[in-house]
Amino acid sequence: NFLIVYKKIIKLKPDVIHFHVPELVLVMWLIKFKLGSKIIFDVHENIPLSFIDKEWIPKFVRVAMPKIYSFIEKKLTQNYDGVILAEPSYPKNYKTKVIELLNYPILPKEKSLIKKDFSNEINFVYVGNVTVLRGAFVFINIFNELSKKFSNITLTIVGNFAPIKLKSDLQKYIVANNLSDKVIVTGELPLIEVFNILENSHFGFALLKPIGNYLESLSTKIFDYMVKGVPYIVSDFLIYQKYTIDENTGVVSDFDDIQKSVNIISELLNNRSKLYIMSENGKRLVNSKWNWLKEEKKLYALYESILEN
Repeated sequence: NFLIVYKKIIKLKPDVIHFHVPELVLVMWLIKFKLGSKIIFDVHENIPLSFIDKEWIPKFVRVAMPKIYSFIEKKLTQNYDGVILAEPSYPKNYKTKVIELLNYPILPKEKSLIKKDFSNEINFVYVGNVTVLRGAFVFINIFNELSKKFSNITLTIVGNFAPIKLKSDLQKYIVANNLSDKVIVTGELPLIEVFNILENSHFGFALLKPIGNYLESLSTKIFDYMVKGVPYIVSDFLIYQKYTIDENTGVVSDFDDIQKSVNIISELLNNRSKLYIMSENGKRLVNSKWNWLKEEKKLYALYESILEN
């Protein structure tokens, strides 16, 4: 309830408010006017484009909403003290202090020093929310086809299912295709356990359906894979040119072309020295520059500049 949020913040009288829920842009504008608090808007997605793919909104409303929201947001955020963009591709609606703060991973205390062995069993992995738009039936179909060609492979699926029914649908597929001894579904796990699984994994799935918001959003799971030296396959969106293709940390493919993805991965399994190179590239890059230690300095600098004024 927006009124409850407003009343609680007014009672607290905070000096700085850092928020990321787009529905609160009006509330924060009112609080700025009322209290004079420093306001930072943390933008985690391409909000205007996200309306296009929300099927529960009537189609005629979805078509109009991106422009309407962009106009309202632009007006309301003009008096904010800072805007943080989690992606460089987000619309430049903002006239205030803008910084790019990418969602790079927090490095675990123990680095992966052991070089992965790709010569024997290959453990595939998917980490993240399990949804149709995030490729649930795409990666299970790819794995099913690969299992017909390669005997010594497994798949571990880690994360929450949305909707819940998707879990039973996926398990029915696993049983129907005789994959029960090859596929493990864990559900959501603590981060330390996720990293333990990734430590023993050899190839990750990160395929996203090419819809408005995903096309310009950087999948954070590819960096989690890289932390543990896991090569991966990701959708062939332009945003991954820099991270995946140019630096040779993984491969890209068409979300809707199962056979193409199967062929790409098969080629790697038949020439595993390429997997080793991708693994080492990923670890090197997250440890040297694609990590939160680099990004948090920008956040501290923003806070300091705001508090000085």
